[in-house]
Amino acid sequence: MNQMNDEAAGAAAKRTYAHWMLETTRRRQPADMPAWLKRSREAYGRRLLAAAEASFRETGIWFLARGASRDKDEQETVAVWVELLNLFPLESLPGYSEENHRKAIAFWQSWQNRETGRLYN
Repeated sequence: MNQMNDEAAGAAAKRTYAHWMLETTRRRQPADMPAWLKRSREAYGRRLLAAAEASFRETGIWFLARGASRDKDEQETVAVWVELLNLFPLESLPGYSEENHRKAIAFWQSWQNRETGRLYN
């Protein structure tokens, strides 16, 4: 029981610290993104798009990225697709269609334990 209380207290302290850091370091007025950073972000987006397109060509499964650099497909998929969704609207991504979207949901749900929500592997 004490370990559980210690973990909860530690988690609360981390949240408090993170909130304080965010508030003290956040710009009060938003600024335009510098041109060099925008170019870098656009190049990063192009690399992610290329990885997603290559995986789609290889597997025929939309919304899957092969795990070349992160060992597991689900880890690579999260790394690639979360960033893509931060950069682009879903409907604008290569290979998007309602049919591919539906198939991707069915594919990932087939990996999922319905009771816990966790992926089987």
